[in-house]
Amino acid sequence: MKGLNREKTIGFIKEFRVFMVYSSYLTQLKSIDAVLRFH
Repeated sequence: MKGLNREKTIGFIKEFRVFMVYSSYLTQLKSIDAVLRFH
C-alpha cells in the first residue's frame, strides 16, 4: 500500500504544479488584457 500511496502523492504534486503554472499564466493574460484595454 505504501508504494501506491507514494504514486498518488507524486501524481497529485505534478497536477498541482501544472495547476499553479496554468493559474499564473491566466493571471498574466488578465493583466496584459487590462493593460491593453487602458492604452
